[in-house]
Amino acid sequence: MLRVIISQRIQLFSIQRNELSTNIKKKLNDRWWKKFRYLATGIKIIRIPFLVLSVYYLGYQQGIIDYSRNPVKKRSELLQQILDQYVGNDSSKVVFATEGQPMQSLTATKTIHAQKLRKFATIAEQIVKTARVHVSNEMESSLKQHVLSLDPEDQNDSETALSEKLSNDLKGYQKWKDATDRMGLRIDNKVEEKWTFILIETPILNAFVSEMMPQCIFVSTSMLDLTSNDDELAVILGHEISHLILGHNSRQNYLESMLRVLEVFFLSLDPTEGILSLFVMELIRFVRKGISAGYSRHAEMEADQLGIKIAAMSCFDTKRGCYIFRKLATYPEDVENKDVKEQRSNASLTDTHPAPMNRYLDLQLLSGEENADKYNNCKTLKKMLASALIFSSYK
Repeated sequence: MLRVIISQRIQLFSIQRNELSTNIKKKLNDRWWKKFRYLATGIKIIRIPFLVLSVYYLGYQQGIIDYSRNPVKKRSELLQQILDQYVGNDSSKVVFATEGQPMQSLTATKTIHAQKLRKFATIAEQIVKTARVHVSNEMESSLKQHVLSLDPEDQNDSETALSEKLSNDLKGYQKWKDATDRMGLRIDNKVEEKWTFILIETPILNAFVSEMMPQCIFVSTSMLDLTSNDDELAVILGHEISHLILGHNSRQNYLESMLRVLEVFFLSLDPTEGILSLFVMELIRFVRKGISAGYSRHAEMEADQLGIKIAAMSCFDTKRGCYIFRKLATYPEDVENKDVKEQRSNASLTDTHPAPMNRYLDLQLLSGEENADKYNNCKTLKKMLASALIFSSYK
């Protein structure tokens, strides 16, 4: 009897030991499995943004390859894509002028917009020349400022060698060096790329310079008709070329790509496998759009400040020129142009432009400082014009 009891207890102890061992193994397995699941989830979350960035940079590299194969053809395709948004394939609504082209040849052009093109090209050429001088002077000033801080042995290097050294660690210098590239200036041989001035017949009120097509200024006939004088057109063109100088398009594209990566990252954190994303997707999109619009408004204000400076350096009356923004604020209410409607309204979180009336008031203040009287070359020009008028009156 005692033997039976001892045997049963041994069996019971063996069973309990096995159960304990099984439970311990199960708990260890559960802990390992949880760690593995956390690790897998982390890899999944991190992987998605990297995949998005990889696709973006693959497309970027492919674009560079396609452009390098045939730059002329690719440039022509990009130009046609831009024009398709306004006139489609109707080439009769587009007229061109090249920098340095004789003005007489523009007037002789058999088109109803010949006089408008001549006015546009004349003022645009002045703005481009002034912008070149300003960018070149700023780069040289930055170069000289930092050369003084170099070792005496480095100061004996050539300008090209100094340029390479400074571009590695000086953001200020690099900013203006990049601007010279976008403007068509070359540091080594000083070769300048000629600009093209493109007038588009369209009711859409617009003027722009695109980094996809640098050295090109686009203006619509409706925008040209809205300007009452050369000064207003000069302020508009100075503003648009300032976007190119400051690299706003590149920075905007970079910001957009980073925001979209973050958007994908936050959506990948959804523990409900996509159900929760349906509710927060619109919120995330709104936040992304708000951040992007905020940067765009800041870029517009930067371009306003530099643009009115360039117009003043070109000897235009900036006080009279900035009146164009007052016109935009009071443009007819039935206008179909979405951008004009947005610019006319008070700026909200998702508006990409400040309200024109606010811009007009700000530019009025800036024009008190940035005007033709500030620059000696404009004073000399005024004296020459006055002398010419006096001389002609005696004839």
